[in-house]
Amino acid sequence: MASVRRQFEVIPVIDLCDGQVVHARRGQRQRYQAMRSELCTGSDALQIVDHLLRLYPFSRLYIADLDAIQQRGHHRALVQAIRQRFPALEVWVDAGIRCASDWQAWQLAGVRCVAGSENLESLQSWQALQTSLPQQAVLSLDFFPDEIPDALADATKAAGFCGPTELQQPAHWPQQLIAMTLARVGSGAGPDLALLDQLQRQAPRQQLYAAGGVRNLHDLQRLQAQGLAGALVASALHDGSLSSQMLRQLLDTSRLPD
Repeated sequence: MASVRRQFEVIPVIDLCDGQVVHARRGQRQRYQAMRSELCTGSDALQIVDHLLRLYPFSRLYIADLDAIQQRGHHRALVQAIRQRFPALEVWVDAGIRCASDWQAWQLAGVRCVAGSENLESLQSWQALQTSLPQQAVLSLDFFPDEIPDALADATKAAGFCGPTELQQPAHWPQQLIAMTLARVGSGAGPDLALLDQLQRQAPRQQLYAAGGVRNLHDLQRLQAQGLAGALVASALHDGSLSSQMLRQLLDTSRLPD
């Protein structure tokens, strides 16, 4: 059977911690520092989103609310401000949701829920969330090594799944799925192509997004050629590795006809 051609997309990522955008590196959240970007000065979220959209007119934005994920506050007001400032932008938010009731306070913000497997208490928690948010919940399959290493060379270690064991079964996956390899985030190690290939073979009809390790245009082209729906990207957008010209070369030519 011939594969269905899908439009490839790049989804920029911002990680929020203590009211500012921080630079995520290999899942070591206690070491994240304020974002230093080639796009603008400072780590103000509204300013950074504005400059990301000047770089390329992205249609989606992924926000990781690290305070909410670590259960020490949240950035709902700031996320709402982003939605109000950029109303055409679809916003996906990982706020450490553990059960359906956790999302109620976020629903007024007009954002889509990303449920990270690392935070879900059980398969039943995920199923309840799907029931309360039909066609709206995105599942992030989170992969960690047993011990996240400091040495960059070790960042390519095989990662282990973090979450309820049942969520490794494709029968429980929604249409939109993220493969998040935390050890590769901000590492310069490149995407985990073997893991992505495995997940694609398990669920060929899902829209699979790669997260962690994207370094440059070549990485994005490999993911596109592999048939992924897209990639979540942060570091390469901020350090100048991905220019407006490169993004237009990749994304404008991959758009599907109306």
